[in-house]
Amino acid sequence: MKVQNIEKRAEELGNFAVNPAIYGIVEPDTDLKNMLVEYVGGQLDPGNKEVTVDMIINVVAEEFPEFVLVLAEENFFRGYRQGIQDINTGTDRLKEMLKSGEFQLQPKNKTNE
Repeated sequence: MKVQNIEKRAEELGNFAVNPAIYGIVEPDTDLKNMLVEYVGGQLDPGNKEVTVDMIINVVAEEFPEFVLVLAEENFFRGYRQGIQDINTGTDRLKEMLKSGEFQLQPKNKTNE
């Protein structure tokens, strides 16, 4: 995938907190990528003949929403699970550090409140 002027493209579209790869130009170096690039290019007819990941996502979301929805839901739940796991791991590590004396909690200084 070739990425060109990501920041400029994101700014043009008003998206400031996006994964820059979404505006990457897809190189059709596999059969599936070629099929998607050809199909999306035919549907959207970009003037420069370049198809981006964003274009593919939009066309697939429009024509096959069940597929995109399953991916989005799975991504959400995996992220949620990972967040919970990170909290549990951090809590366990803090307990270990407190028990071993490696870390000590300091009382809040009342004069700085």
